[in-house]
Amino acid sequence: MPAFLFSLFLFCGSGFLICSETGNAPENPQALILQAQVYMKAGQYALAEETYRQALGLAPSDFRLLQNIGDAQWAQGEKNKAIESFRDYLRHNSNDVILEKWMNSQGYIHPDEDRWGPVWRSAVLPGWGQFYNDRPIQGYILGGTTIFSFVGTATYGVLALNAYHQAKQAEATYLGLGAGLSQSSYSTPYNQWANETHLNHLYTADFEGWGIAFAALYAVTLIDAAFDKQASPSGYSSIIDDTKVVLLPDKDGGSLALLKRW
Repeated sequence: MPAFLFSLFLFCGSGFLICSETGNAPENPQALILQAQVYMKAGQYALAEETYRQALGLAPSDFRLLQNIGDAQWAQGEKNKAIESFRDYLRHNSNDVILEKWMNSQGYIHPDEDRWGPVWRSAVLPGWGQFYNDRPIQGYILGGTTIFSFVGTATYGVLALNAYHQAKQAEATYLGLGAGLSQSSYSTPYNQWANETHLNHLYTADFEGWGIAFAALYAVTLIDAAFDKQASPSGYSSIIDDTKVVLLPDKDGGSLALLKRW
C-alpha cells in the first residue's frame, strides 16, 4: 500500500508539472518576461524565445522584447537570426548606444553607417563625434581647440567688418568736406579714415589666420571622428542603466548576449 500511494503521488505531481508547462500562458506580458528569464537561466533558450514572442504579442509596442528575442536566439547558436532581431530592435530604438556600438565593433552594422554617425555629430558640434567614439580626451582637445578657433575667427571677423564700415564712413566724411575749412576739420576725419583702414587690415589678417586654423582643426576633427573609432571590448559590456551590467557576446564566441534587463 505505501508503494502504491508513493506511485500515485509521483503520477499526480508529474501531471501537475505537465499541466503547468502546457497550460494557458499568462496574459500579463511582465509575467511572461519573468518566465522567459527563468528559462534563459535554466538554459531552455528555445522556450525563452517562444515566451518572449508571446510577451511581444501582448505588448507589440515594447520593442525591447526584440532584443530579448535576439538574446535567446544567440544563446541557441542562431547568430544570424539574433543579429536581425538586434537590428530590428535598433530600428525602433536608436537611443541604445551600447548595443549599437557593440554591433559596430563586431562588424554587424555596415562600417559606412558607423562612420557617418560620429562624423555628422562632430560636424554639428566639434568633439561630439569623439565622445560618441568613446574618445573623451580627444573630444575635449579637438572640440575645445576647434570651438576656440571658431570664436577667434568670428571675433576678428566682426572687428574687421566694423573697422571697414568705420573707415568708409570716415572716408565719406573727409571727401564730403568743402573748401575753406580749418586744418583740424580736414585732419580729424582723415586720421580716422587712415586709422580705421589700418585696423581693418590688421583685423583682416588676424581673421584669415584664425580662419585657416579653424578650417584645419575642423577638418582634423571630422577625419578623426571618421577613422579613429574606439571599438567596444569583445565579449564584455558596460552599464546599461544605473544598476545592471550587460554581457555582450563575442563575434566568434558563444557567451550570452544581454541576459537581463527588463
